[in-house]
Amino acid sequence: MESQVDGSAVRKMLSDICVSPIENPVIPHVRPRKTRPALIDLGSMTRSRYKYDRTIWQRYLKLAPALSMTILDRYLLKLFVRIFAVCFFSFSGLFIVIHLFSNLDELAGLASRGGGWPKLIQSFYVPRLADIFDKTAAMMALFAAIFAVTLMQRRREVTAIQAAGLPLRRVLRPVMVFSLIIIAVAAVNREWLLPQFRERLVRTPQDWSGETEMPFSVQDDWRSGVRLRGNHVLISERRIDQPDVQLPVELPNAATRLRARSATIEPASSIRPSGLLLEGVVFPEGIDSIASFTDREAFGVWTSADQDWLQSGQCFVACNFDAQKIAYGSKLDEFRTIPEMMSDVRAPQSSFGRSDRLALHARLIKPLLDLTLVLLGLPIVLSQTDRNVFISAGLCMLIVGVFHVSVSVSHSFGSYRLLQPAALAAWLPILIFAPLAVLSMRKLNN
Repeated sequence: MESQVDGSAVRKMLSDICVSPIENPVIPHVRPRKTRPALIDLGSMTRSRYKYDRTIWQRYLKLAPALSMTILDRYLLKLFVRIFAVCFFSFSGLFIVIHLFSNLDELAGLASRGGGWPKLIQSFYVPRLADIFDKTAAMMALFAAIFAVTLMQRRREVTAIQAAGLPLRRVLRPVMVFSLIIIAVAAVNREWLLPQFRERLVRTPQDWSGETEMPFSVQDDWRSGVRLRGNHVLISERRIDQPDVQLPVELPNAATRLRARSATIEPASSIRPSGLLLEGVVFPEGIDSIASFTDREAFGVWTSADQDWLQSGQCFVACNFDAQKIAYGSKLDEFRTIPEMMSDVRAPQSSFGRSDRLALHARLIKPLLDLTLVLLGLPIVLSQTDRNVFISAGLCMLIVGVFHVSVSVSHSFGSYRLLQPAALAAWLPILIFAPLAVLSMRKLNN
C-alpha cells in the first residue's frame, strides 16, 4: 500500500523551521576568564598554573628575553672563550720562554738563593701575567671575536642563521657581552691587582734583590721644597751616593746646598720626621758649627751642633723621598691607582702637573678605548666577503696598529704641550674613533 505525502504540508513545515525564531535557545556554557591583579607576587606563582604562560615574564621582567642564553649563545661563547684562552696563553707562554732563556744565568742564581725555581717563577712571572693581560685584553678580545665569527662564516653557519631570520647583530651579542666582561676584568686588574705588585713589576733579573746600584734621576719633594740629586741609589740599603741637596731657604751662613759623600733615606721616628741622613758633609764647611733650624713643619735641618743623636760630619734634612721612586721613576708611576693619580694632580708642582693630568684622563678613559677598539675592528672585518682566517687576522692587526699609534701620537702631543688642555690629548682618540665605531656597527646592522 503506497502512502501519499501531501506536498503543501511538507513545504509549510520547512518554512516554519527556517524562518520562525528559535524559542529558548540553548547557549553553551563559557567559563569566564579569571582576571589577574595589577601586582603579581612572583614568589606565589606555581609551575602548574603558569606552565604555558610565556608572556608573564616578558610583561613583568623586561630583561628576561635579553638575558636568556640560547644554544647559539652557548655555542658562540664556548668558541670565543676557547680562542681567547689559546691566544692569551700562547702569547704569555712565548713571552715567558723568551724572557727566561734570555736571562737564564741571572734567574738561575736567584733560584739557587731564593728557594728554587717554583718560588722564583711564582714571584717573578705571575705578576707579569697580570700585566700582559692588562696590556693585551682588548686586542685579544678583538682577535677572539673575529676568529670565532670568521670560523662560523667559513662553515656557512652564519648563512644558515641569517636564513632563519636572525640578524648578524644577534649573532654577535654573546661575543660583545663577553668582550665587555673582559674589559671590566682588565679595569679591576689595573686598579687593584697590579698596584700590589708594582715593586716586582719594575724590577729586572739583574736588580731583583735590590743590591745593584741604580742610576739616579732628579727628585723633588713639593711638601718641603727640597730638590735631590745624586750619582747612584742602592735600593736594599736606601743609600744615595754623592747626594746634592738643594734647600728651599738659606742656611745661617748663606748656603742653599748641602753636599756629602753619602745619604740614607730614614723613616720617621719619635725624635725626628722622615728625611735624609747625610754622612760626611763636604759643603758647606764646618757643618758641625751651624745651629739647627726649621722653616716650617715639613722642612728642617738638624746638625750635630745641638743634636746629640747626630755624630760629627752628619746632617739631617727633613723631607719625603722613596728609594723605589728614585730608582725607577716613571716606571713605578705606571702602576698607580686612580686615587693616587688624583692626589698627585692636586699637588702644587707646576712643572709636573700636566703629565699627571694627562695620565689621569688616560686611565679614566682606558675602558672606553678598549670598547671602541672592539666595536671598530669587529664590523670592519666581518663586512668582508672573504672568509679567509689569515686575511681577517692581518686586517685585525692593521686596525690595532693604527689605533694604538694614534693614541700614542695624541698622548705625545699632550706631553709636549702641542694640544691644550691636557685632557684633550687623552680624549682625542675617543672623539675620532668612537663615531667611526658607531657608523661601522650601523653598517653591519644594515
